[in-house]
Amino acid sequence: MDPQTAAQTLASLIAQSTSPKTTTTNDNTNTNTNTRPNLNRLNITPQDKKVYTLLLQIPPGSFTTYAILAKLLNSSPRAIGNSCRRNPFAPTVPCHRVVATDRALGGFKGEHISKVKIKSKITTSKRSDVQLITTSVKTKQALLTLDEKRKLLKNEGVKFDVKGEKVLGTPFAGFRI
Repeated sequence: MDPQTAAQTLASLIAQSTSPKTTTTNDNTNTNTNTRPNLNRLNITPQDKKVYTLLLQIPPGSFTTYAILAKLLNSSPRAIGNSCRRNPFAPTVPCHRVVATDRALGGFKGEHISKVKIKSKITTSKRSDVQLITTSVKTKQALLTLDEKRKLLKNEGVKFDVKGEKVLGTPFAGFRI
């Protein structure tokens, strides 16, 4: 999507999100049934708008990295990740198409798993042949959201390594500002 169309799409999403949705009932009265996000509460910053406009340029089946976006916006990969975490328009504004520089999935929906968190706590029971493997609720939640990100990318045609942990291919960098 070209930058102008991306900006128009984002402006349309913002307008739809801030205008009240009304419905007419059987007695011809209008009721406000606004279930859209309140952008004032979501604190969409000018930086977020720039990030979302760039995200709209990533074609389905492609991905980019937090670092590529950060370089384009003279920002940091962490700031890009924070903008993606706050994205109220997902998956229309496809933050799921952004991965870490090493091609790992990174975070999704505010959840991130480090290699340290993935290691489960292993304890040996009284019977030496039985081991109990436990993981924290937070780790399980993050694993579920990463599964969702993986499914979105796979459904769009993004390829993964054998373990399904890293995307394959060259990141999209054809952004026009």
